[in-house]
Amino acid sequence: MNLFGERNRIGMNGRLEQVIPAIGLACSILSGAMAFSVQVTRPPVSSRTKPASEQNMVPPQSSSGPHIKSSPNPAEFSIRKVHLEGGSELPNAQALVTRELKAHTYSMDSLAESLERVRSLYQDYGYLNVKVSDPIITPVDSTTVDVTLHIRSGPQYRLKDIQISGVKAFAPVDIRRLIPLQAGDIFNVGKVRRAFETMRRLYETKGYINFVPIPDEVFDETDKSVLFIVKVQEGKAFRFGPLKLSGVEPAPSVGHKILANWKPYIGQGFNIEVLERFIEEQFHLSKAKVAPFYWEHVQLETDEKEGVATILLLLPNHDSR
Repeated sequence: MNLFGERNRIGMNGRLEQVIPAIGLACSILSGAMAFSVQVTRPPVSSRTKPASEQNMVPPQSSSGPHIKSSPNPAEFSIRKVHLEGGSELPNAQALVTRELKAHTYSMDSLAESLERVRSLYQDYGYLNVKVSDPIITPVDSTTVDVTLHIRSGPQYRLKDIQISGVKAFAPVDIRRLIPLQAGDIFNVGKVRRAFETMRRLYETKGYINFVPIPDEVFDETDKSVLFIVKVQEGKAFRFGPLKLSGVEPAPSVGHKILANWKPYIGQGFNIEVLERFIEEQFHLSKAKVAPFYWEHVQLETDEKEGVATILLLLPNHDSR
């Protein structure tokens, strides 16, 4: 079993997932109505694999969807009560699952999807093979339901050891230190996910924008332990290339100033923190009205042969999202 899917790339969620190919940070820029003369066709979004936080932590389970005990079937509903059958091995299981599920409003489809969060709760306590049944839904009124879940926790696993290979850009011991688990600890999938995010961030400050940690697990059922193996594919270190703009500039000449200010960075080693600071600073060149800016407006166009990353930036207006 591979806790993180089929040996796929583990992307980073949160702040960086949208920049490589786009950064996932919300900030603000100044917006106006002046059309910017430099136009670049926005490239298609990269096909980077979903981040670890979006992948299934266990192989997909067969599901026929929620079971409705009686009509009506509301299009959108909230949960009044959660009933658990089994799963008591997780400390405070009833309270944790109830809090997780009652925090949202659902459709039938989204409720089924939310069970991944329930599985994650158990996997953070070492119940790596937890099984969660399709929910049984009992309508209370037109917008409220009760939900019953049958949970089989399975055995609780602890970490036997962590083996990391392929690290060259940093001291291997420093990369290992980023995973806050020691031999004998309860295996916590959430901590591993966050460690991968931290690794990606570290590598992307040194130009390794194609960094990929490939996880695998070896289970020992005799002592319920897991040997966790991480094969690192660093890729090559990239340099900053030119900056290209598309869209509506915030105010007259701002676009040209941004391009001019970027020139000293061309040829320097790629550093995601430098790119973030530059973009945030440049969008305060004007006193124009602030409009929402999202880091998915930033994309990279990489030249593997030359090791150059061109920055593609869409200047959004108020209607761009």
